[in-house]
Amino acid sequence: MVNCFYFPGEETDSTHLTYLLTAITSHPEVEKRIVAEIDEVLGSRCAVKYEDLAKLTYLEQASKEALRLHPPQPAVTRMANENITLGGYHIPAKTSIMVNVHVLHHHIKYWDDPEKFDPDRFAPSNHEEVEHYAYIPFSLGRHTCIGMHFAQIQAKMLLARLFQTFKLELLPGQDLKEVEHMTLRPKNGTRCTLTLR
Repeated sequence: MVNCFYFPGEETDSTHLTYLLTAITSHPEVEKRIVAEIDEVLGSRCAVKYEDLAKLTYLEQASKEALRLHPPQPAVTRMANENITLGGYHIPAKTSIMVNVHVLHHHIKYWDDPEKFDPDRFAPSNHEEVEHYAYIPFSLGRHTCIGMHFAQIQAKMLLARLFQTFKLELLPGQDLKEVEHMTLRPKNGTRCTLTLR
């Protein structure tokens, strides 16, 4: 029972936040837009209110793009409930099938310049451009992660407060190679410095 709550509630969230912070601090133009948006929405107020979250649209776009590039759960498994054919392959009923989310999120068929961190992919004006089944960081349908909304709210609230207060800078010379443990994560972690804005 503990794993049921810890893994989706903490492990995946911390991994997502690690990659999101790394991506934002590696792209000064993105960080500048996020800080400007936070300043506009919060002003001098320290507390982030629930109603503020819907206004932090660019921060949400950056969060979604980090989930595309680095889905904390890089693969999901499903069981075929009937005989099917996929891509010319016969799959008998009751066969376990693995969907590689990481490969799907980087597939050139669905994403232009798939290795680039580009929050504008998820701008409201591009909503129709995102292939529904090509972006599944929380899975889909009846298997959608129960913690999806919690994770999105938590990320926006934490980052809004963090970037309102601090300037983050990645320490140079880090190896951010990914490794799969319980989640997809940087093999050696990440290190950064925080200075007051």
